[in-house]
Amino acid sequence: MKVCKNECCVNWEESCNGNCDTYAYMPNCPKSWIESKIPKKPTDWSKVKKFAPVWVRDMEGGKWLKANFIRHEDGYFYATRYSEWVYKDGDDSPWRYCKLAEEEYESRRS
Repeated sequence: MKVCKNECCVNWEESCNGNCDTYAYMPNCPKSWIESKIPKKPTDWSKVKKFAPVWVRDMEGGKWLKANFIRHEDGYFYATRYSEWVYKDGDDSPWRYCKLAEEEYESRRS
């Protein structure tokens, strides 16, 4: 792995060739800037547990709503506002956009 200079890479692709992927390699860069340059792996929705906390919305740019993941099927994310103890089959709705609540938590911590 290529080690960057002790400063932020001004041009990420040319300076680091995308290989500076941890804060340790660029101590003078804000951690949030570095993390924004690292490509995120897409979520494997088949491995997400039922009732995992998620954020859902129907329109790009729309307001995110808290929900609990049920399943991903035919391009839609099915989620419910009910808890695991109250939920009954069919108490879910399809959504076009979904992200894990822990992803939102991580982005706010930076």
